[in-house]
Amino acid sequence: MTELGDKFLLDNWQEMDETAQCELVRALASKCLHGYSVENILPYFNLVDPQICIRVPSFIHQGTGLRFKLILGGWYKMGMSNDELASAQVISSTLPFDPDTLQPAHDVFIKPFLITEFPLLDTFVRKHIQIDKGVFRPDFTDVVDGSFAPIYLTRSEIDEIKRKTCFCLPSEAQWEYAFRGGTKTLFNFGNSLPSEAELEIHMLSTFENEVLCKKNANAFGLVGLHVGDWCEDSYFSRLSTTASDQPILGKSPFVVRGGAAPYWPWETNERWILCVSSMRWSVEPDVSCGAHLVKNLNL
Repeated sequence: MTELGDKFLLDNWQEMDETAQCELVRALASKCLHGYSVENILPYFNLVDPQICIRVPSFIHQGTGLRFKLILGGWYKMGMSNDELASAQVISSTLPFDPDTLQPAHDVFIKPFLITEFPLLDTFVRKHIQIDKGVFRPDFTDVVDGSFAPIYLTRSEIDEIKRKTCFCLPSEAQWEYAFRGGTKTLFNFGNSLPSEAELEIHMLSTFENEVLCKKNANAFGLVGLHVGDWCEDSYFSRLSTTASDQPILGKSPFVVRGGAAPYWPWETNERWILCVSSMRWSVEPDVSCGAHLVKNLNL
């Protein structure tokens, strides 16, 4: 980590005043974000403890129009902790998942990186690639214009988007850190399931309403994290114990995280497991899923 990168660690960032943060963001843009414009630095609140507020910088990539949030780095506990497992057992004494696939919980260091505020949107993808009409994918556009609706893509379609845009998928470690948004609970909204009215906001899967998007965003300013996302990693049945934030690469299947929103309103009580912060799935490459895109920073 460089001296500049060290300043974008969450704990250090939170100690700065707004003027210092603005100067630092301008320095970052000048050093390693050519082709991006600084959009704003807005406050977002921790979903578990609203007294915790993080001012998150936003950048627009001028070539694609994609809006990115800067994820401030730091250490976190990746995977399902014993406390989170206990919270899950309160919800259901017979767990509808194997906790071993979400463990061991271990410390990981995340370097600062950029990630798209929203999942890939239907209109954006169709502008850049031709999708396979024979693939099953949820049709979010039956509710709203494709400019505000996410789209599910196969792994080969994702690879084509990556080639066209020069971005990548988040590593599994990056994704969980970004999803948690500073929380240490079973879900990124706490240790228990809230009311259906509150869950309705968390399950947001179309993004035309700015007010609802603001309510849906976590403390890192990310929206639509329950839509479900591909990660860069190949799937292994146990988490690696490495402290690195780099993807664990191998053969298919690949890791998918999240995915509760497309099933809302839930027809079975077991859908809650899709909201668990450490939940991970083994998915074959010909199956479709959503994605947030990432730009890694050389800091």
